[in-house]
Amino acid sequence: QAALAGAIFAGLCALVLALLMRGPDAMRAGWTARLLLVLVLVVFAVRLAGQLHPQIFIVDLGFHVHRFETVNTGQLLFTIESAEWAGRSTYYLPTAYLFMLPLNWLLHDVPLVVRLFTVGMGTLGAVVLYVTASRVTGRAWAGLAAAALYLLLPMAVLPYSWGITTNVFGEFFALCVLALLTLAPARIHPRSAWFWMLAVSLAIALLSHPGVAQITGVAVAATTGLWLVFGRTSR
Repeated sequence: QAALAGAIFAGLCALVLALLMRGPDAMRAGWTARLLLVLVLVVFAVRLAGQLHPQIFIVDLGFHVHRFETVNTGQLLFTIESAEWAGRSTYYLPTAYLFMLPLNWLLHDVPLVVRLFTVGMGTLGAVVLYVTASRVTGRAWAGLAAAALYLLLPMAVLPYSWGITTNVFGEFFALCVLALLTLAPARIHPRSAWFWMLAVSLAIALLSHPGVAQITGVAVAATTGLWLVFGRTSR
């Protein structure tokens, strides 16, 4: 089951790559894109197999299942007792659970939906990094190296035992924001598609999880500041 799901996910990633890597980018990608898809397939399958193992204990799985069920009833505004806020009651954002709804309509199994969604969002970032690093450096192998580090470092495995689904979801869109700022800072203006992709990605990242919102805000401010200083002086 995990291998089949990995193959389907790798196929979807191949479609994304075909849309993002065209012309000279596609010619430059060559074998590295194929190797990336193999790596994505294997990593996704291994991560999902771990999530589905009967002896695994995923710390926050029950929490996210209950939050999803709340959102699935149509209740989008609710509070939780947050350990990050010293046990105080705080609002919790429904954004990630709204994105899970179509998958649940297909599978009708909430715990499986949460597991698949977590693994999928945590693995998809490799495609974003591959495209970004390949274009910035002009070398496809640099993109493959960045994606491999993203997928294979030990730290990349920890979120799946913790089950921090909304963090993983928000971090993916934060990565998209940084990728857009890196690839086309001069093209980002209200009349361009780049601007609206950036705006949507930033909004989702900021509305995903309180911790991700803080990190994203700092990262975007730092990236924008560096561009204003070095981007203008290099012209």
